[in-house]
Amino acid sequence: MPSEPLAEHVRRLVQSRPGWWEIDGSRVCLFDVEAELSALHWAFFDEVGMSAAHFLYLAGLRAAVELTSTLKRSDLSGGFLEAGLRLLSERGYGLFRLVRFEDSDDIIAVEASATLEAWAYLKHQDRAHSPVCNYTRGLLAGLACMATEPEGTPSPNIVCWEIDCVACGATCRFVIGSAETLARRGYRNPDEQRSPRWALEVLNTELKVSTDQLKEAQSRLIERQQAYEHLLDNMLDPLLVLNRARKILFTNLRFHEITGLTQEQTSRFNALELIHVDDRPRVDEAFDDLIDDVRPAMTISFRVQRRDGEVVLECSARRIMTMGEVAVEAICRDVTERERTRVALEAANRKLVMKQREADNDLRLAKRVHESLLPKPIANEWINVDVKYVPVDRVGGDYCHIATVDSRYVVITLCDVSGHGVAAALMASRVNSHLSEQELIDPDPWAITRDMNEFLCRNFGDTGMFVTFLAVTIDLKTLTARICGAGHPGPIIWRKETGETSSLRSQHLPIGILDDFQRTPHFATIELSPGDRLILYTDGIIDATDRKGRPLRPAGMEELVHGAGDVPLFELADWLLGEVAVEGKVRAHDDMTLMLIEVLKPLKSRSEYSVGTI
Repeated sequence: MPSEPLAEHVRRLVQSRPGWWEIDGSRVCLFDVEAELSALHWAFFDEVGMSAAHFLYLAGLRAAVELTSTLKRSDLSGGFLEAGLRLLSERGYGLFRLVRFEDSDDIIAVEASATLEAWAYLKHQDRAHSPVCNYTRGLLAGLACMATEPEGTPSPNIVCWEIDCVACGATCRFVIGSAETLARRGYRNPDEQRSPRWALEVLNTELKVSTDQLKEAQSRLIERQQAYEHLLDNMLDPLLVLNRARKILFTNLRFHEITGLTQEQTSRFNALELIHVDDRPRVDEAFDDLIDDVRPAMTISFRVQRRDGEVVLECSARRIMTMGEVAVEAICRDVTERERTRVALEAANRKLVMKQREADNDLRLAKRVHESLLPKPIANEWINVDVKYVPVDRVGGDYCHIATVDSRYVVITLCDVSGHGVAAALMASRVNSHLSEQELIDPDPWAITRDMNEFLCRNFGDTGMFVTFLAVTIDLKTLTARICGAGHPGPIIWRKETGETSSLRSQHLPIGILDDFQRTPHFATIELSPGDRLILYTDGIIDATDRKGRPLRPAGMEELVHGAGDVPLFELADWLLGEVAVEGKVRAHDDMTLMLIEVLKPLKSRSEYSVGTI
């Protein structure tokens, strides 16, 4: 350490060895320092603009931390700041001394001269950029961090601001402390203290950057506009924009393809002139609602005239602002084919409705004809017969027939054609007509069943339809019943004397299936007593299901009959059907037919018997 003042020592060294400092064996070339400092400043200013000052500040801060790290380890207690400033002076960073500008312990004040920035600035005033000694500020901030922070780590809480600079014609003076404290005491950030020349250079730089950014933004805008126009022109749907006066402001290529109009033609048209005359009032009203903001958007269809006919457009229109004025933007879709299809479907539907009405009328008539052919109930001294028929459709395949033979025998037949509907009803009617045509002279139920099988196989064997058949012949003189069943549910017998019920099984296959029907006569014979009943029914009743999906079955039907012994015969059908109707316990899935027979007393002679009806 030289005993003479540092300035005199430096001046003597410079005079003896121009351009070099030698202090305690170290050698520093002032010209190298000048060149390095200027190069760093210019390079970072060119690269990052205003951030160059911040870079120099951080560079000085890190340098001070490294330079004074040995002082920290030597633990010079309260003299650390003075020792650090002497070390900076010895290293040629300038001449520094602590001063007290105000009575405060939370701000450190330093006065400096011959700093590196000041020296470079005074030599190159024509090229200097900033009057702020940013590198020296960093040195002092780093020294303050080492003095105040426990670990000697640079802290953002400690900053150094320059309040006077040699470039402004004064000695460089600095204040060190927290940014909040410095600002509260009225000091300003050095970045806000630029000279007019520096501010002008910054302004020019910012203006150049802004101009470049503007050019780049304009270029991007043009590219986006071209892409947007390309997108609009390649839309599959026509697009147009209309002003308040219904003038067309914009259209895309698809609009011209649909309408067949050129750009020049559309610019001369009022848009309503393109619309079919019958659709104009409705479109005009909708347009007013959009312009007046009654509705912000809507969809409307209309016809557009063109040379080769007309097209139907469906437009989604909305209110927009363009060039400061209210307008309507409409994206249209060509729905001509859809409308043609809709019109064709509506016409076909009208025809279908008419056909349906005709079919309904035919079904109602068929139902009346079908029901008119059903036998009437019989009520006389010897026998009561009640008939009840409920089709699941308008017409069904259940049918029954009653005939008398030789004024002694009552022949009752019941059939159920497979399926239901018109075909089944026609087949059942044909069975009935065949029985009527035969004018039965033989009461044998087996002979009647075999003849019916031959008739059906001969005439309808190729249709795939079959018939379950039940023939019952009652001898009124002996009260004997002979029963022949072909695939049909057997009758239920209710005995008045005991109240017991029983059922008979069918003896044969359904008729109309095999030509070679069983040749051996086979039927059941039962003896009846006055008051006994025979319950004949079709499988629509026993196939009906309850609310849990369980079918009634013959056992269930027999149980119902067993519990209805006190019900009069001509009320029994309604009682039984009430138990299997939709509103009752079960639901029907097929036609339901009941024939209820009650024998009253035996016939004494032929002349005594005559068939009567209720």
